Order: sequence, then structure tokens, then C-alpha cells
Amino acid sequence: MKERNKNGTFKKRSHIWTPERWNDGYYDSDGRFRVYRPDCPRAYKGGYSFRYHVVWWLHNGKAHSRSTEIHHIDGSRDNDKIENLVCLSKGEHRSVHQENFVSITCRQCGKEFKEHMWRISQRDRKFCSQECYHAHPKKEKTKKAISAALKTAYAEGRR
Repeated sequence: MKERNKNGTFKKRSHIWTPERWNDGYYDSDGRFRVYRPDCPRAYKGGYSFRYHVVWWLHNGKAHSRSTEIHHIDGSRDNDKIENLVCLSKGEHRSVHQENFVSITCRQCGKEFKEHMWRISQRDRKFCSQECYHAHPKKEKTKKAISAALKTAYAEGRR
């Protein structure tokens, strides 16, 4: 029989995650797998933690420090096996992922800057900053579109 809260709704029962229950959990909006393990030192409010944090904690007997990060060797966030995890300092972790950056030249000032590959594919980034974007001469059609959008924003009180 399921237990009920005082207001009559059913009590939520989550099972404590163990390696035997590998897929007991869910993917969050960032694509990382979360599991219910309230006793983990890295657990968030509600008792959920990233699976790779729990795997590291169970294997080593202690959580990694706040100045370090867990890196997936093969680059797959799905592969949380201990053989695929390594603990790196934040700087080391950042430098491992630096290879995912591309050099781009700003269309306004000519300065070279780096941008993530995934950002390049999402939108065509041509400027190093908002200042350069706004200083760059625009076509008449673009000016009218920006002007119309600003008028709408002012009318709606968003500006």
C-alpha cells in the first residue's frame, strides 16, 4: 500500500541509487544523468546528485574537492564508468577542452578572439563584443528591423 502525505497526495518514494541500479535516475536539461543519493556529499537539495559524482565518491571513499572537476576521458557524458573518469584541477580541465575553440577575427576591430565550436554552429558569431556589434555599420533593412524591435520593446515597457 502506498503511503500518503497529510494533504492526501501520494508520498514520493525514490530508491537509493547503487551501481547495480545503474539506470535509476534521469537526464537533466544539460544532458547529465542525475541519481537519487541523498547521503552523497555532492547531493543537491532533494537528494539528487550527478551520477559521475556518486561513482567517484563510492570508488574513492570521499568526494573530490571543490577546486577540482571530474573529466570524462572519452568525452561522453553518458559514460560514467570509473575507468572513464579522472579528477582534474579546474585549470587542467579547461585546458583539456581548449581544443574545442576556434579563432575568429572581429569584423569591426580586427581583433582575434576564440569561440566555442558549438557556439559557431548555433549562430554566425562575427564580433568580439557587443560594442563592436553595435559600432559596425548596418544595412538600411537591418536598421529598420532593429528600430521596430526597439519601438515594440519601449511600448511594452521592456526597455
